[in-house]
Amino acid sequence: MNKENDTKKRSKGGLCHRILTVIGIVICGFILPILVLNLILLAKSIFAPGEVPRFLGLSPMIVVTNSMDPTISAGDMVIVRRTDPALVTEGDVISFYNPQNIEKKGVITHRVIGIAEQADGTRVFTTKGDANNTPDPIAVPEDRLVGVYRESIPCLGKIALFMKTPGGMLLCVVLPLCLLMLYDTIMRRIAEKQEESSRLATKPDEYTVAL
Repeated sequence: MNKENDTKKRSKGGLCHRILTVIGIVICGFILPILVLNLILLAKSIFAPGEVPRFLGLSPMIVVTNSMDPTISAGDMVIVRRTDPALVTEGDVISFYNPQNIEKKGVITHRVIGIAEQADGTRVFTTKGDANNTPDPIAVPEDRLVGVYRESIPCLGKIALFMKTPGGMLLCVVLPLCLLMLYDTIMRRIAEKQEESSRLATKPDEYTVAL
C-alpha cells in the first residue's frame, strides 16, 4: 500500500515538475530576448548618441504613426537592415533620418517612389507613405539613409515601449525574475522530496522479533 502511495506521489511530483518546467521555459523564452535586446540597444544609444542603434547590422525601431498602413501599423516593430544606398531600388521601403531636421533626430519609414542622381554621383530618394496622398515634401539624401525595411513584428513596439515605463519594468522584469526565483525554489524542494521518497522506498523494512 505504501509503495502504491509513493508511486502516486512520484507521478504527481513528475507532472508538477513538467508543468513548472514548461512555465519557466515560456517565461524565459518570451521575456529574456526582449530584455536583452533592450539592454543592448540602450547601451549602444548611450555610447553612440544621435545614431540609430544596430545589432548584427539590424536596427529594430518602433513605428508611431499609420503613414505606412496597411503594410506597417503604429505600434509595430520594424527590422531595418543597413544597406548600400546604391542598392536601393524604387518600391523599397526605407528608414531615414528626417531631412527637415539638421540633426539626426527622428526616423521616418516610407516607400521609395523615385530615385535621382546628383552631379557628384550621390543619390536622393523621393519617398511617400503608403497611406499618404502626396509624396514627402523633401527628397532624402543618401547620407540620411538608415537602412532598408525587412520585416515587421505586429504590436511588439507597444510591448517594448511599455517595458520602458516603471509599470512595464515591474511587470516584465521584476515579476518574471521573482517567478524564476520561486520556480527555482519549488523545483529544488520537489527534487529533495523525490530524493527522500526514493531513499525511503529503498530502505529495508524493520521487524521486531519477540524472543
